[in-house]
Amino acid sequence: MLRLTLLFIFFILTLQSEEYVDINAQISLRTQQYSTGSYEKIIVSSPPRTGSTLVFNVLRFLFEDQAVFDQSTYNKKISNAKVEKTHTISYPKENQFVFIPIRNPIDACYSNYRIFHKDRHILEVLEEITEPYIQSLIFIESLNKYPNVVCIKYEDFLDNFDYLFDLIEKIFSITIHDYDKNLIAHALSKENVLANIQQYPSFNEYHPATHLHGEHIDLKVTPQKAQDRIKARIREKLKPYEEVLKKWGYGSFAL
Repeated sequence: MLRLTLLFIFFILTLQSEEYVDINAQISLRTQQYSTGSYEKIIVSSPPRTGSTLVFNVLRFLFEDQAVFDQSTYNKKISNAKVEKTHTISYPKENQFVFIPIRNPIDACYSNYRIFHKDRHILEVLEEITEPYIQSLIFIESLNKYPNVVCIKYEDFLDNFDYLFDLIEKIFSITIHDYDKNLIAHALSKENVLANIQQYPSFNEYHPATHLHGEHIDLKVTPQKAQDRIKARIREKLKPYEEVLKKWGYGSFAL
């Protein structure tokens, strides 16, 4: 009880000082490492630019073994790691629970273009940025029958940590301490993430454990007319897949 009281006081003082905190260092301040129950691994698997890094870091805070907290588990198999992240979606194993973040395809594909292809004309890379996303959504449909897979929409959990906390508590039959919820929400707030990635001048540089990149959050806002032109091309390319997108609630909203 004394430790929790001291941690709470430290947390309040941190907020009041308006100082930003090292995201990866916060794991030592959590009240406990929560149980994954019957699951040995938690996998975050999704197309790029769908909020997977945010979900990944929330899960790391709660479930990861502190002994491997400074190691990268992105596309790597570390035997004693509890949480892994990949952009390759596959059928789950029985001892795994898989979170699959998805996002409005117009926004996801536009974000992909902004990060990886901004120096090329959109028509040169249109197939490259849209096809993997559509094929991922089609494949994800085949995972609906698996009880150890959940799809979560970017639009539901962005700026809404309670949505993630409630879902995680239900899946793993745990109760997350309010202190841990506040710790996570502060550490992974947009403002604190921006402070942490300032040291990385480009998306090619990143923190190996959190996998937060430079330019992960867009501060160089593209003029609206230019955005609209690019998104119009993406929308046109995705139009034949409207029925697929409607199944995920992205029909009329996205197109």
